[in-house]
Amino acid sequence: MTQSVSTICVQGGYRPGDGEPRQVPIYQSTTWKYDTSEHMGKLFDLEEAGYFYTRLQNPTNDFVANKICELEGGTAAMLTSSGQAANFFSVFNIAGNGDHIVCSSAIYGGTYNLFAHTMARMGLECTFVTPDCSDEELEAAFQPNTKAVFGETIANPALSVLDIERFAKAAHDHGVPLIVDNTFPTPVNCRPIEWGADIVTSPTLATNEALISTQTGQGIYELKDLIGSCAKQAESNKRLVADLLEENDLIVLVIPIDSSAPKGRIILPQQMVMRDALDRHAICIACQPENLTETLQACARKPRLVVTDSQAFEQVNRLVPDDLALTSFSILMARYKGNLEDYAAGAARLAQLNDNSKVLIAEGCTHHRQCDDIGTVKIPNWIRSFTNASPHFDFTSGGGFPESLEGYDLVIHCGACMLNDREMRYRIASCRAAGVPIVNYGIAIAEMHGILRRSLAPFPQASAAFKESF
Repeated sequence: MTQSVSTICVQGGYRPGDGEPRQVPIYQSTTWKYDTSEHMGKLFDLEEAGYFYTRLQNPTNDFVANKICELEGGTAAMLTSSGQAANFFSVFNIAGNGDHIVCSSAIYGGTYNLFAHTMARMGLECTFVTPDCSDEELEAAFQPNTKAVFGETIANPALSVLDIERFAKAAHDHGVPLIVDNTFPTPVNCRPIEWGADIVTSPTLATNEALISTQTGQGIYELKDLIGSCAKQAESNKRLVADLLEENDLIVLVIPIDSSAPKGRIILPQQMVMRDALDRHAICIACQPENLTETLQACARKPRLVVTDSQAFEQVNRLVPDDLALTSFSILMARYKGNLEDYAAGAARLAQLNDNSKVLIAEGCTHHRQCDDIGTVKIPNWIRSFTNASPHFDFTSGGGFPESLEGYDLVIHCGACMLNDREMRYRIASCRAAGVPIVNYGIAIAEMHGILRRSLAPFPQASAAFKESF
């Protein structure tokens, strides 16, 4: 019965007997025991097959090699420590000092250097031909001492495709083998032996790789699981506020409930900060700005941090004693999704805006605009008051971020709670490439109300970036 590639990937190379483990055992032994020195001597002299030192071979390596052999459709296989080692051994066991090989010029740079320089110092000569050379040019490359032909299935990084059948015929006409590096397509997508290749150097899959077929969809779910696991690992190292807190610390969250607040819930950044603090086993206390004084008085001990909505920054700043650390949900989001140092540096550009300036105000969500909307109404008004000027404003929302930022003097972005990290990194990178400073809502509001230095105090690098921008 013919097995699918997926089955061979899982089951190939290992056939457990009765009472043996279903999965390939991991042999951790360095050496093996033998009853007689004569037997050991035969193993060292390669007169008998077996294992005597794991650096040379062990059963686990053999199982993996057999699996790759099945995938490629070969007759035998061995593992090497690297792809370059595989290419070296495939050639050097056939050709040496005084010999010659023909090689495709469209190959991995390291392999090219191996043949053109390293092995040249060992006395091996190599003639390179382009993969699309004529039959006459290919024939002319052979010499009486040619011992092998080498090429890559799909060249790295040129992506040139080798005509395996044509190169195999030329090699066989001269009585030499064709060696093919099959790293890029893997045996899932191409089996060079079926097209005439004699020796194949093939990759093994690392734990963060997956075999995918765009034709059949094979492996797509494995790829999704892999992407998901990588994303989880990346996110696990990112914290909104927990890294600023210790267990049992008090944190006060100031959440205004006004006409712009959603009915029956609090907005996502506020939820995220609260959850991150709870994950740190901190004690969260939430209140509205008008209840802040009473809330602080009711605390039996000093809070480690006060976090406020940006729109209440000015009011909260007056109410929070100077010896308490104060920041905003938007600033925490800027650190979590974006680059706080870039935003802090961008805040310095606010004071330089004039009547001829052009400002882009960008939001990641597409919520219904209120009459006192923060992006289209409040921030432009604050900028006019702060600068005593009337810059031109453009507005975008959702995915509508401009491809070109030419002509803009400043980009003011929301907290990006509805955008993923990749999209925000792209937007920040676009600003850098265009030489346009970027700042987010919370940092801009804090600067325009004269409290940015205080709100950046918990973040020394961002504070330094802000000061250096003047």
